Amino acid sequence: MYLNWLKLCCLSFAFIQAMQPAQADPARYPQYTEATCILIADEIARYQQAPSRAQAKQLEFDRHCQAPVVYVPKAQDVSSAAIVTTRPAALPAEGAVHSAATTPLQAQQPASSAVSTLQGFVRVCLQTLQHLLPAGFASLSPPWQLALLAFGLVLLLKLLGSVLFALTLGNPVWLGRLAEKQLASLLRRSFGKQQLNYQNLVLPTPQGGWTEIDQLLITTYGIFVLEVKNYRGWIFGTPDQPNWTVQHFRRKNQFMNPIHQNAKHCRAVAALLGLPLSQVRSVVAFSRRARFKTLLPDNVMYIDQVPRYISLTGSLERPLTDAEIALYKTRLDHYASQAKQLRKLHLAQFAEE
Repeated sequence: MYLNWLKLCCLSFAFIQAMQPAQADPARYPQYTEATCILIADEIARYQQAPSRAQAKQLEFDRHCQAPVVYVPKAQDVSSAAIVTTRPAALPAEGAVHSAATTPLQAQQPASSAVSTLQGFVRVCLQTLQHLLPAGFASLSPPWQLALLAFGLVLLLKLLGSVLFALTLGNPVWLGRLAEKQLASLLRRSFGKQQLNYQNLVLPTPQGGWTEIDQLLITTYGIFVLEVKNYRGWIFGTPDQPNWTVQHFRRKNQFMNPIHQNAKHCRAVAALLGLPLSQVRSVVAFSRRARFKTLLPDNVMYIDQVPRYISLTGSLERPLTDAEIALYKTRLDHYASQAKQLRKLHLAQFAEE
Protein backbone atom coordinates (compact mmCIF):
# COMPACT_ATOMS: atom_id res chain seq x y z
CA MET A 1 0.00 0.00 0.00
CA TYR A 2 2.81 2.44 0.90
CA LEU A 3 4.56 1.64 -2.38
CA ASN A 4 1.43 2.64 -4.31
CA TRP A 5 1.23 5.92 -2.40
CA LEU A 6 4.90 6.61 -3.18
CA LYS A 7 4.31 5.98 -6.89
CA LEU A 8 1.33 8.34 -6.84
CA CYS A 9 3.36 11.11 -5.18
CA CYS A 10 6.23 10.68 -7.70
CA LEU A 11 3.86 10.85 -10.67
CA SER A 12 2.16 13.93 -9.26
CA PHE A 13 5.53 15.65 -8.73
CA ALA A 14 6.65 14.82 -12.29
CA PHE A 15 3.37 16.15 -13.68
CA ILE A 16 3.67 19.38 -11.70
CA GLN A 17 7.27 19.94 -12.80
CA ALA A 18 6.30 19.38 -16.42
CA MET A 19 3.36 21.80 -16.26
CA GLN A 20 4.83 24.48 -13.96
CA PRO A 21 5.81 27.69 -15.84
CA ALA A 22 9.08 29.30 -14.85
CA GLN A 23 7.81 32.89 -15.15
CA ALA A 24 4.78 34.75 -16.38
CA ASP A 25 6.00 34.85 -19.98
CA PRO A 26 3.73 37.06 -22.16
CA ALA A 27 4.42 34.78 -25.12
CA ARG A 28 3.01 31.82 -23.20
CA TYR A 29 -0.14 33.36 -21.73
CA PRO A 30 -2.82 35.13 -23.78
CA GLN A 31 -2.65 38.88 -23.17
CA TYR A 32 -5.76 40.90 -22.35
CA THR A 33 -6.65 44.30 -23.73
CA GLU A 34 -5.77 47.48 -21.86
CA ALA A 35 -9.38 48.00 -20.82
CA THR A 36 -9.60 44.51 -19.38
CA CYS A 37 -6.38 44.97 -17.42
CA ILE A 38 -7.68 48.25 -15.97
CA LEU A 39 -10.83 46.47 -14.79
CA ILE A 40 -8.77 43.69 -13.20
CA ALA A 41 -6.60 46.24 -11.37
CA ASP A 42 -9.74 47.91 -10.06
CA GLU A 43 -11.09 44.55 -8.85
CA ILE A 44 -7.82 43.86 -7.01
CA ALA A 45 -8.27 47.10 -5.11
CA ARG A 46 -11.92 46.33 -4.32
CA TYR A 47 -11.21 42.74 -3.18
CA GLN A 48 -8.79 43.68 -0.39
CA GLN A 49 -11.34 42.38 2.14
CA ALA A 50 -11.44 39.01 0.36
CA PRO A 51 -7.81 37.79 0.18
CA SER A 52 -8.53 34.69 -1.88
CA ARG A 53 -10.24 36.66 -4.63
CA ALA A 54 -7.61 39.38 -4.54
CA GLN A 55 -4.82 36.82 -4.92
CA ALA A 56 -6.61 35.14 -7.81
CA LYS A 57 -7.06 38.48 -9.60
CA GLN A 58 -3.43 39.45 -8.90
CA LEU A 59 -2.24 36.18 -10.45
CA GLU A 60 -4.46 36.78 -13.47
CA PHE A 61 -3.09 40.33 -13.83
CA ASP A 62 0.53 39.18 -13.56
CA ARG A 63 0.07 36.64 -16.33
CA HIS A 64 -2.26 38.31 -18.79
CA CYS A 65 -1.38 42.00 -18.43
CA GLN A 66 2.39 41.95 -19.05
CA ALA A 67 1.94 43.34 -22.58
CA PRO A 68 -1.67 44.45 -22.99
CA VAL A 69 -3.10 44.20 -26.48
CA VAL A 70 -4.47 47.42 -27.94
CA TYR A 71 -7.97 47.03 -29.30
CA VAL A 72 -8.11 47.97 -32.99
CA PRO A 73 -11.58 48.62 -34.46
CA LYS A 74 -12.32 47.07 -37.83
CA ALA A 75 -13.40 50.38 -39.37
CA GLN A 76 -9.99 52.01 -38.96
CA ASP A 77 -7.65 52.14 -41.91
CA VAL A 78 -4.10 50.91 -41.93
CA SER A 79 -2.49 54.29 -41.28
CA SER A 80 -4.65 55.13 -38.27
CA ALA A 81 -4.28 51.62 -36.94
CA ALA A 82 -0.53 51.94 -37.19
CA ILE A 83 -0.67 55.17 -35.21
CA VAL A 84 -2.92 53.66 -32.52
CA THR A 85 -0.87 50.52 -32.13
CA THR A 86 2.42 52.38 -31.73
CA ARG A 87 3.55 51.95 -28.13
CA PRO A 88 6.52 53.61 -26.42
CA ALA A 89 7.07 50.59 -24.20
CA ALA A 90 9.00 47.55 -25.37
CA LEU A 91 6.79 45.01 -27.03
CA PRO A 92 6.85 41.30 -26.11
CA ALA A 93 8.44 38.60 -28.18
CA GLU A 94 7.18 37.39 -31.51
CA GLY A 95 3.64 36.03 -31.34
CA ALA A 96 2.39 38.67 -28.86
CA VAL A 97 2.15 41.53 -31.42
CA HIS A 98 -1.11 41.62 -33.37
CA SER A 99 -1.54 43.27 -36.75
CA ALA A 100 -4.23 45.80 -37.67
CA ALA A 101 -6.44 43.03 -39.05
CA THR A 102 -6.43 41.18 -35.72
CA THR A 103 -9.89 41.13 -34.10
CA PRO A 104 -10.43 41.24 -30.32
CA LEU A 105 -11.53 37.59 -30.34
CA GLN A 106 -8.38 36.51 -32.14
CA ALA A 107 -6.22 38.59 -29.84
CA GLN A 108 -7.50 36.74 -26.76
CA GLN A 109 -7.22 33.23 -28.16
CA PRO A 110 -4.95 31.05 -25.97
CA ALA A 111 -1.44 30.33 -27.15
CA SER A 112 -1.77 26.73 -26.08
CA SER A 113 -5.01 24.76 -26.09
CA ALA A 114 -3.74 22.38 -23.42
CA VAL A 115 -2.94 25.20 -20.98
CA SER A 116 -6.26 26.88 -21.74
CA THR A 117 -8.19 23.67 -21.06
CA LEU A 118 -6.30 23.16 -17.81
CA GLN A 119 -6.99 26.71 -16.68
CA GLY A 120 -10.67 26.40 -17.53
CA PHE A 121 -10.98 23.17 -15.57
CA VAL A 122 -9.28 24.66 -12.51
CA ARG A 123 -11.42 27.81 -12.75
CA VAL A 124 -14.62 25.75 -12.73
CA CYS A 125 -13.40 23.75 -9.72
CA LEU A 126 -12.48 26.96 -7.87
CA GLN A 127 -15.88 28.47 -8.52
CA THR A 128 -17.56 25.34 -7.20
CA LEU A 129 -15.37 24.91 -4.12
CA GLN A 130 -14.37 28.50 -3.37
CA HIS A 131 -16.09 28.45 0.04
CA LEU A 132 -14.38 25.20 1.08
CA LEU A 133 -10.81 25.82 -0.08
CA PRO A 134 -8.22 27.73 2.00
CA ALA A 135 -7.43 31.35 1.23
CA GLY A 136 -3.97 30.65 -0.24
CA PHE A 137 -5.20 28.06 -2.72
CA ALA A 138 -6.21 30.62 -5.37
CA SER A 139 -2.66 32.05 -5.48
CA LEU A 140 -1.20 28.74 -6.68
CA SER A 141 -0.56 28.04 -10.33
CA PRO A 142 -3.11 25.88 -12.19
CA PRO A 143 -0.87 22.75 -12.26
CA TRP A 144 -0.45 22.88 -8.49
CA GLN A 145 -4.15 23.49 -8.02
CA LEU A 146 -4.99 20.54 -10.26
CA ALA A 147 -2.52 18.29 -8.42
CA LEU A 148 -4.00 19.20 -5.02
CA LEU A 149 -7.53 18.65 -6.28
CA ALA A 150 -6.53 15.24 -7.69
CA PHE A 151 -4.88 14.31 -4.40
CA GLY A 152 -8.01 15.25 -2.47
CA LEU A 153 -10.13 13.23 -4.89
CA VAL A 154 -7.93 10.16 -4.34
CA LEU A 155 -8.29 10.50 -0.56
CA LEU A 156 -12.07 10.82 -0.91
CA LEU A 157 -12.27 7.72 -3.10
CA LYS A 158 -10.17 5.71 -0.64
CA LEU A 159 -12.44 6.82 2.21
CA LEU A 160 -15.54 5.80 0.28
CA GLY A 161 -13.88 2.48 -0.56
CA SER A 162 -13.19 1.82 3.11
CA VAL A 163 -16.81 2.56 4.01
CA LEU A 164 -18.03 0.32 1.19
CA PHE A 165 -15.73 -2.49 2.34
CA ALA A 166 -17.04 -2.21 5.90
CA LEU A 167 -20.65 -2.36 4.71
CA THR A 168 -20.23 -5.15 2.15
CA LEU A 169 -17.02 -7.17 2.04
CA GLY A 170 -16.67 -6.92 5.81
CA ASN A 171 -20.21 -8.19 6.35
CA PRO A 172 -20.40 -11.98 6.94
CA VAL A 173 -23.95 -12.18 5.56
CA TRP A 174 -22.93 -10.44 2.35
CA LEU A 175 -19.87 -12.67 2.02
CA GLY A 176 -22.05 -15.75 2.36
CA ARG A 177 -24.43 -14.52 -0.34
CA LEU A 178 -21.47 -13.82 -2.62
CA ALA A 179 -20.19 -17.39 -2.27
CA GLU A 180 -23.68 -18.78 -2.90
CA LYS A 181 -24.01 -16.79 -6.11
CA GLN A 182 -20.59 -18.02 -7.21
CA LEU A 183 -21.65 -21.64 -6.72
CA ALA A 184 -25.03 -21.11 -8.42
CA SER A 185 -23.32 -19.61 -11.47
CA LEU A 186 -20.86 -22.49 -11.61
CA LEU A 187 -23.65 -25.10 -11.42
CA ARG A 188 -25.62 -23.28 -14.10
CA ARG A 189 -22.67 -23.45 -16.47
CA SER A 190 -21.98 -27.09 -15.65
CA PHE A 191 -25.49 -28.58 -15.83
CA GLY A 192 -27.49 -25.99 -17.77
CA LYS A 193 -31.21 -26.65 -18.06
CA GLN A 194 -30.84 -30.16 -16.67
CA GLN A 195 -30.97 -28.83 -13.11
CA LEU A 196 -33.34 -27.44 -10.52
CA ASN A 197 -31.45 -25.12 -8.20
CA TYR A 198 -33.30 -23.63 -5.22
CA GLN A 199 -31.43 -20.97 -3.24
CA ASN A 200 -32.18 -19.96 0.36
CA LEU A 201 -35.13 -22.32 0.49
CA VAL A 202 -37.02 -22.50 3.82
CA LEU A 203 -38.54 -25.93 4.54
CA PRO A 204 -40.33 -27.46 7.53
CA THR A 205 -38.39 -29.90 9.71
CA PRO A 206 -39.74 -33.24 10.98
CA GLN A 207 -39.67 -31.76 14.51
CA GLY A 208 -42.08 -28.99 13.54
CA GLY A 209 -39.69 -26.02 13.06
CA TRP A 210 -38.16 -24.41 10.02
CA THR A 211 -34.73 -24.58 8.44
CA GLU A 212 -33.11 -22.57 5.62
CA ILE A 213 -31.07 -24.35 2.96
CA ASP A 214 -28.34 -22.49 1.09
CA GLN A 215 -28.84 -24.40 -2.14
CA LEU A 216 -30.80 -27.49 -3.15
CA LEU A 217 -29.78 -29.03 -6.48
CA ILE A 218 -31.88 -31.65 -8.28
CA THR A 219 -30.55 -33.18 -11.50
CA THR A 220 -30.55 -36.57 -13.17
CA TYR A 221 -27.48 -37.28 -10.99
CA GLY A 222 -29.58 -37.08 -7.83
CA ILE A 223 -30.55 -34.69 -5.03
CA PHE A 224 -27.81 -32.63 -3.41
CA VAL A 225 -28.13 -30.31 -0.42
CA LEU A 226 -25.34 -27.71 -0.50
CA GLU A 227 -24.04 -25.77 2.50
CA VAL A 228 -21.80 -22.86 1.43
CA LYS A 229 -19.16 -21.17 3.60
CA ASN A 230 -17.01 -18.15 2.81
CA TYR A 231 -14.58 -18.03 5.73
CA ARG A 232 -11.07 -16.67 5.36
CA GLY A 233 -8.17 -18.46 7.05
CA TRP A 234 -7.24 -21.93 8.26
CA ILE A 235 -10.06 -24.38 8.95
CA PHE A 236 -9.68 -26.93 11.76
CA GLY A 237 -12.30 -29.56 12.53
CA THR A 238 -13.37 -33.19 12.41
CA PRO A 239 -16.72 -34.74 11.42
CA ASP A 240 -17.54 -35.50 15.07
CA GLN A 241 -16.73 -32.13 16.64
CA PRO A 242 -19.77 -29.91 17.36
CA ASN A 243 -17.83 -26.77 16.41
CA TRP A 244 -15.05 -26.03 13.97
CA THR A 245 -12.39 -23.29 14.19
CA VAL A 246 -11.31 -20.72 11.63
CA GLN A 247 -7.98 -18.99 12.28
CA HIS A 248 -6.87 -15.86 10.43
CA PHE A 249 -3.45 -14.81 11.71
CA ARG A 250 -3.88 -14.72 15.51
CA ARG A 251 -7.64 -14.33 15.51
CA LYS A 252 -9.66 -17.50 16.09
CA ASN A 253 -13.41 -17.98 15.80
CA GLN A 254 -15.63 -21.02 16.16
CA PHE A 255 -18.62 -21.90 14.02
CA MET A 256 -21.10 -24.75 13.98
CA ASN A 257 -19.90 -27.97 12.35
CA PRO A 258 -21.27 -27.55 8.79
CA ILE A 259 -21.61 -31.32 8.39
CA HIS A 260 -24.01 -31.44 11.36
CA GLN A 261 -25.73 -28.28 10.16
CA ASN A 262 -26.34 -29.71 6.71
CA ALA A 263 -27.52 -33.05 8.10
CA LYS A 264 -30.56 -31.21 9.50
CA HIS A 265 -31.23 -29.78 6.04
CA CYS A 266 -30.99 -33.21 4.43
CA ARG A 267 -33.50 -34.68 6.88
CA ALA A 268 -35.96 -31.88 6.07
CA VAL A 269 -35.62 -32.47 2.30
CA ALA A 270 -35.97 -36.26 2.65
CA ALA A 271 -39.09 -35.90 4.81
CA LEU A 272 -40.73 -33.44 2.41
CA LEU A 273 -40.03 -35.51 -0.72
CA GLY A 274 -40.80 -38.86 0.96
CA LEU A 275 -37.35 -40.31 0.32
CA PRO A 276 -34.91 -42.29 2.44
CA LEU A 277 -32.12 -40.14 3.85
CA SER A 278 -29.52 -42.09 1.84
CA GLN A 279 -30.90 -40.65 -1.42
CA VAL A 280 -30.29 -37.06 -0.30
CA ARG A 281 -26.58 -36.23 -0.47
CA SER A 282 -24.88 -33.61 1.65
CA VAL A 283 -22.17 -31.32 0.22
CA VAL A 284 -20.26 -28.67 2.17
CA ALA A 285 -18.46 -26.14 -0.06
CA PHE A 286 -15.89 -23.55 1.07
CA SER A 287 -14.50 -20.68 -0.97
CA ARG A 288 -10.82 -20.62 -1.85
CA ARG A 289 -10.29 -18.00 0.87
CA ALA A 290 -10.16 -20.95 3.30
CA ARG A 291 -7.44 -23.56 3.77
CA PHE A 292 -8.18 -26.98 5.29
CA LYS A 293 -5.66 -27.92 7.97
CA THR A 294 -7.25 -31.22 9.10
CA LEU A 295 -8.35 -34.35 7.27
CA LEU A 296 -11.98 -33.95 6.17
CA PRO A 297 -14.48 -36.31 4.47
CA ASP A 298 -14.97 -36.37 0.70
CA ASN A 299 -18.17 -34.30 0.78
CA VAL A 300 -16.30 -31.25 2.19
CA MET A 301 -14.55 -29.39 -0.64
CA TYR A 302 -13.99 -26.10 -2.39
CA ILE A 303 -16.70 -24.44 -4.46
CA ASP A 304 -15.00 -25.04 -7.81
CA GLN A 305 -14.80 -28.80 -7.04
CA VAL A 306 -18.56 -29.24 -6.54
CA PRO A 307 -19.63 -29.92 -10.18
CA ARG A 308 -17.05 -32.68 -10.63
CA TYR A 309 -18.03 -34.28 -7.31
CA ILE A 310 -21.71 -34.28 -8.30
CA SER A 311 -20.96 -35.84 -11.68
CA LEU A 312 -18.78 -38.58 -10.18
CA THR A 313 -21.05 -39.56 -7.28
CA GLY A 314 -24.23 -39.27 -9.33
CA SER A 315 -22.93 -41.55 -12.03
CA LEU A 316 -22.68 -44.39 -9.49
CA GLU A 317 -26.41 -44.35 -8.67
CA ARG A 318 -29.63 -44.79 -10.63
CA PRO A 319 -30.38 -41.52 -12.47
CA LEU A 320 -33.60 -39.69 -11.66
CA THR A 321 -36.33 -39.78 -14.28
CA ASP A 322 -38.09 -36.72 -15.67
CA ALA A 323 -41.30 -37.74 -13.90
CA GLU A 324 -39.55 -37.92 -10.53
CA ILE A 325 -37.92 -34.53 -11.05
CA ALA A 326 -41.30 -33.01 -12.02
CA LEU A 327 -42.90 -34.44 -8.85
CA TYR A 328 -40.17 -33.04 -6.62
CA LYS A 329 -40.40 -29.69 -8.38
CA THR A 330 -44.13 -29.44 -7.65
CA ARG A 331 -43.60 -29.97 -3.93
CA LEU A 332 -40.63 -27.61 -3.66
CA ASP A 333 -42.19 -24.82 -5.74
CA HIS A 334 -44.95 -24.54 -3.13
CA TYR A 335 -42.41 -23.47 -0.50
CA ALA A 336 -40.23 -21.49 -2.90
CA SER A 337 -43.20 -19.25 -3.79
CA GLN A 338 -43.62 -18.36 -0.09
CA ALA A 339 -39.94 -17.73 0.62
CA LYS A 340 -40.37 -14.25 2.16
CA GLN A 341 -43.14 -15.25 4.56
CA LEU A 342 -41.42 -18.50 5.57
CA ARG A 343 -38.11 -16.68 6.15
CA LYS A 344 -39.86 -14.43 8.67
CA LEU A 345 -41.17 -17.51 10.49
CA HIS A 346 -37.68 -18.97 10.46
CA LEU A 347 -36.17 -15.82 11.99
CA ALA A 348 -38.96 -15.59 14.57
CA GLN A 349 -38.08 -19.12 15.59
CA PHE A 350 -34.58 -17.96 16.62
CA ALA A 351 -36.04 -14.96 18.46
CA GLU A 352 -38.20 -17.25 20.57
CA GLU A 353 -35.21 -19.40 21.46
